[in-house]
Amino acid sequence: MIAELILLAAAAGTSATHPAADKAPTTIVVEGQRAASGDVKGVPGAVDLTIEGAELDRRKAATPGETLARVPGVHNDYFGPAVGRPTIRGQTGGRVAILLDGLPTGDAAGLGAEHAAAIEPFLAERIDVRKGSAAVAYGSVAIGGAVNVNDGRIPTLRHEGAPTGRAEVRTGDNVGVTTMTRLDGGRGAFAWHLDGLYRYQGDQAIPGRVKADTCRTWQALVSAAPVQALCQVRLARPTYVFNPTLKRYVDATPVSGQIITGLDPMGDADGRLPNSAIRTSAVTAGGSLIVDGGFLGLSIGRYDNNYGVPGFTLITPSRTGASPIGVSVGQTRVDLKGALYDPLPGIATVTLRAAHVRSRDRERLPNRDWSRFDGTGEEARIEVAHRPLGPLSGSIGGQIADHGLRTAETSSYLPGVVTAERSAFLTERLTLSPLILNGGVRYDRVRYDLDEASVRAGRGQGAVYARDADFHLLSGDVGARLSLLRILYLNARWSHAERAPGINELYANGNHFSILTEEQGDARLRKERAETIEVGGGVDARWLAATVSAYSTTFSDYLYLGNTGVSRTLPVREWRQGDTRFRGIEGEATVRATTSIGHFALHGFGDYVQVRPIFTLPKGYSPFASGATAAFDRQYFRQRLDGDYVPRTPMSRYGGDLGWDNGPLRASIGAIRYLRQADVAKGEPVSDGFTLVDAHAAYRFGPAARYDVFVDAANLTNAEARLHNSFLRLRAPLPGRALALGMRAAF
Repeated sequence: MIAELILLAAAAGTSATHPAADKAPTTIVVEGQRAASGDVKGVPGAVDLTIEGAELDRRKAATPGETLARVPGVHNDYFGPAVGRPTIRGQTGGRVAILLDGLPTGDAAGLGAEHAAAIEPFLAERIDVRKGSAAVAYGSVAIGGAVNVNDGRIPTLRHEGAPTGRAEVRTGDNVGVTTMTRLDGGRGAFAWHLDGLYRYQGDQAIPGRVKADTCRTWQALVSAAPVQALCQVRLARPTYVFNPTLKRYVDATPVSGQIITGLDPMGDADGRLPNSAIRTSAVTAGGSLIVDGGFLGLSIGRYDNNYGVPGFTLITPSRTGASPIGVSVGQTRVDLKGALYDPLPGIATVTLRAAHVRSRDRERLPNRDWSRFDGTGEEARIEVAHRPLGPLSGSIGGQIADHGLRTAETSSYLPGVVTAERSAFLTERLTLSPLILNGGVRYDRVRYDLDEASVRAGRGQGAVYARDADFHLLSGDVGARLSLLRILYLNARWSHAERAPGINELYANGNHFSILTEEQGDARLRKERAETIEVGGGVDARWLAATVSAYSTTFSDYLYLGNTGVSRTLPVREWRQGDTRFRGIEGEATVRATTSIGHFALHGFGDYVQVRPIFTLPKGYSPFASGATAAFDRQYFRQRLDGDYVPRTPMSRYGGDLGWDNGPLRASIGAIRYLRQADVAKGEPVSDGFTLVDAHAAYRFGPAARYDVFVDAANLTNAEARLHNSFLRLRAPLPGRALALGMRAAF
């Protein structure tokens, strides 16, 4: 598969017109800096944000979600200090693509919230964020957005002179130790790259107790068996009496009988988050051959991450003690990247990206691997950008992916599956100054071949309906940007995107201990369809930059993990479908000023998202009455079992920071207020609001100012903070006050 695309690119290269011998060397540099057609920031119609340089240095954290947590519309899907995927406008997991230089990371992060993405923000040189559907560019896994991390592992420019690089070390209180280094060099047409990282963090300090107050409150637990399971507590037998006014039985247990017994001996610790330690290592080597007409490069990287799932332990009737749950993530990745510049008349660039990935993920108990996932994957993408045809520019391309998942234990909640994807896409931009129009279309076919021998026997729908699946998907978008008075602009965008169900949504069949759920998939599920309308605008002046966007996304057949009301070893939840609407607004503004004591920048932002099922039930509808329909029955039971809101909706928030710099000195202080989340699903506890305060200071010194000494302080007030969109919020708050001291060097 990949070999065929390489031959195609090579054929284009042999037919290319060779540049003149006296072509100026500076032209090589300019061509090498062309925007890669696969980058998120180059996609027409994108709502883009690029973080790089000093701003990226200030934001870098152990996970992509934490690194981007201050971006309006982007939240951290916190699953402990080691795991955090970005939640974009309320969507995460299999709806937000995490990419490494334009290709998926190829890890198990989409299978469960406890699996870390095999990507290291500390090694990034640029992170591009697309909010809203990126399905045209990257397929159905980007129906909710995309995050593209570029770490420069494959050089695209010739390197002149001695090797260069950068290094960083940081440590302190409640932050562990992180060290990284990067080297870049070359000679003549050959350029090379090396980088490496090591991180160790022990169990983190927290402001108070591990469990939320909900886990110690009888009224919050007595009628909520799933919450009891998440809190890992057992209640004494309650007393119920019939209330004639409410016409139902209600709890009347006397205070003396309201006994809550913790099942987890590690349980409700005070001041320390048990099982939250991290050990991460990453190393990458790459090299490229760079000539006037393009380049071809190869890299190989290894990523390992071992960490605990904080707060949760496995408790079953057959186990008298606590069994902490750990996760091991390992991946070896080989990347190929190449480009041809001006290979044929009318063709500006041909870009090829390919990757081969082998991954090994384990969900561990102290004496065994409970779930084992071994993955292999090959992916290739070729994109051809045509020369501008008057005001029209764009590209056409294709993508091929084959992934295999093998589960080596009968206890794994997923079977073995082979996934094949074939895609073609087209994007175009029409520039009619001051108006820019853009659009694109993409076709995908996603096919799942199930290893039936690996399907665990069971009573759930994940076993009963397990079979091969095949999906045909069509996505498209159109957008416009109108510039006014040089500093004002207006945006509008419409998109239609389709997503195939993921492996876990189709085939899960068993206990998923990291989320304390018996998870049941359903191979009968249909594809999701999403229609999005977005409008916005902004100001871009010397002293003021501001943006605001409002959006509405309506899903048909939205996939969600629904309650059944049944508990076996763990509460049983099934993957189901129902129409759902996402609505939100976000914005930010920065005011800049220069005074005699330095430069100041005052920044503020805020975001809000609401996620609700769409119900069209007739008043008084009952599935047990005549005239009932299957479609209304599904809505009826969704409302009864799951309520009027989708669980784990991100909290609304607003915040700001004040930055200052003067020569070698710079500093900032900021705060974010997370508002109380009361729009909760049935049986889901309300989350209290909280405020996080942080500060940063740095001093640059040395020859050519190549050294930075810095201090970063997080959660200065030591506030108890529990993110509503986190699976772990009842058992694992965010870390308490942390102070990091470090040094960066560029050479």
